[in-house]
Amino acid sequence: MIEKPKSDWRYLRSIVDSLIERASKRVNEKVAEILARRDLTERAKRAAVEEMAKRHRQIISHCFDDWGRSEIWLKCRLLVAHGILEERDLNSLTPETVQHIHSMFHEED
Repeated sequence: MIEKPKSDWRYLRSIVDSLIERASKRVNEKVAEILARRDLTERAKRAAVEEMAKRHRQIISHCFDDWGRSEIWLKCRLLVAHGILEERDLNSLTPETVQHIHSMFHEED
């Protein structure tokens, strides 16, 4: 198992609020799109927004609950998979950490 540099963990901890904000902004944009749809009834819009909110709560929970150093690789994988942790964020991590995160998506199942 690759070492988890403290500097990378500290950096990731320092951007947690901005990552949650980024994820929330995306959800809000999708909600606005749903509400603007003319092909849906108000009831269907409400249902779609409720479903979106449920999925968002699950993603936030999976990505940010138990945010400890021992779980950082799992959290990074989830954050990247959900499009929350972006390349611009990865640029602030050590090259070894970035390589490890990228390799998690190219492992054979």
